Amino acid sequence: MLRKTPGPRGFPTEVAHTLDGAILRVPLGSGDELVGWLSIEYSREDPLLVSIAVRAPSRAIVLERTMLRMDLRNALNISIRYQNMTVEPGGARGFTSFQFEERLVIITTLVPSDVIARFLRATDDVVPPGQPETEAVSSMLQDLLQDSGA
Repeated sequence: MLRKTPGPRGFPTEVAHTLDGAILRVPLGSGDELVGWLSIEYSREDPLLVSIAVRAPSRAIVLERTMLRMDLRNALNISIRYQNMTVEPGGARGFTSFQFEERLVIITTLVPSDVIARFLRATDDVVPPGQPETEAVSSMLQDLLQDSGA
């Protein structure tokens, strides 16, 4: 399923999911200028984590971070600080701020919180939080043990 809303120069914000994962793509820029993308991806294969990337207009990855899905959920209400990234409620009501720290550069972007909530609901359709999430991790670990011959 794919849902789109308008962004800079008509580039849409997209939330899509399948049985195996979910993705959120947010165009970065204002007015007519697209300066890049923020993408957040979730995979059934790694049910605890989301991958967050800042991408060039071509969608090539400029920088990438990983965070716990539960931390992204919590960041809608409280500040979550990692070593080189902060995700927190934005200064503007209804937005979530992503701040990436990279050698002498800080990249900050605001994303509508309702879009992140929609993405998180899509991830819940892939692997529900709580017990199903725990079972998915346990199943992955069992598969790894079997593959290693242990």
